Amino acid sequence: MKRNRPHSPRPRAARDHKTRLWEKALTLHREILTLDTHADTPLVFLKQPFDLAERQAAGHVDLPRLRAGMLRAQFFAAYTPPRFRMGEGALNFGMRMLDAIHQMIERHPADLELARHSSDFSRIAAQGKIAIAIGMENGEPIERNLANLRNFHRLGVRYLTLTHWFNNHLGDSSTDEAPLWHGLSDFGREVVRECNRLGIMIDVSHVHDEVVKECLELSTAPLVATHSNARALCDHPRNLSDELLRQIAEAGGVIQVNFCNDFLSQPHCDNSRAYEAEDRRLRHLLHDEAEIAERMQAWRAAWPPPPRPPLSVVGDHIAHIVRITGSVEHVGIGSDFDGVKSTPQGLDDVSAMPKLTCHLLERGFAADDLRKIWGENLLRVMAAAERTAGVRADG
Repeated sequence: MKRNRPHSPRPRAARDHKTRLWEKALTLHREILTLDTHADTPLVFLKQPFDLAERQAAGHVDLPRLRAGMLRAQFFAAYTPPRFRMGEGALNFGMRMLDAIHQMIERHPADLELARHSSDFSRIAAQGKIAIAIGMENGEPIERNLANLRNFHRLGVRYLTLTHWFNNHLGDSSTDEAPLWHGLSDFGREVVRECNRLGIMIDVSHVHDEVVKECLELSTAPLVATHSNARALCDHPRNLSDELLRQIAEAGGVIQVNFCNDFLSQPHCDNSRAYEAEDRRLRHLLHDEAEIAERMQAWRAAWPPPPRPPLSVVGDHIAHIVRITGSVEHVGIGSDFDGVKSTPQGLDDVSAMPKLTCHLLERGFAADDLRKIWGENLLRVMAAAERTAGVRADG
């Protein structure tokens, strides 16, 4: 006579374990200062103003989803696009971006407040508001005039991404076809020194490796990479080599991990770079934008992007940076929400942030580690930049 075997307790135990991890992740998010150093929501707002208080059908960030994701602080990027490449008009666009950010904050005084100092974040969060800080992505709006940089600081800019997709008058980009300056320009060096004097963090996301090296030598404050990943895991020039990860960490800096699949996943990276190469090839051959668009549409149909990678790929980059730098004190979160088209499965928008915390707990990160990753590391670097400014001002 056959006996029925008892059901294995393992599936239920696994479910209970996941439930406990999820509850711990939610508790952590209620208790700690969670901070993201890069979202391009202001550009979305500038193109088509919307009510931040209403949940949007598209995009990644709005107030309901910020609340759902229990994000306490968000750096909004004042991004300037490449059409102003070393030409007039960038200052005007940059000012429009800064105005858009201030409008977003002023329209929601009960929910948002501008953070100008590292000590503001915890105070604003304690009031139940979301701290909004400002970073300037692409130094083009400075337009070779340091007075503009000083005015940006007065308006709340607290980090400067020196370049974007192309070289500019400050230095070389990691993604332009060839270096122009072979590092920083003379004016770029002046900008780094003035950022140190003002207390603006220097962001080395997007810049060429030689620019990172020069900034490490020149800056008297630690550097931040506000939305960059590990090149060893995804070989894109936009990511940072292990050598640069170590050097940034040794100088007290922090690398904030980006959620863009092109910088997380090698298959996505390869597909994206092949698309860009084909676009460049056609632009050298053709001058009709309609024909270029038609051919690129056909290329995309023949070579669609691969499936979205799992959320764990973000954890892979965080764990790699911790291993290479030897400490959990040099990594954080810089999602690039509203600036990227494709993110990992499970990270569809800012409301999903606790899922990342749950995954990191599952990987063995402790609560104290997550406090550092989610905000303390970045605020340490910001405070160091402020101290540098204070010492220089006193001197």
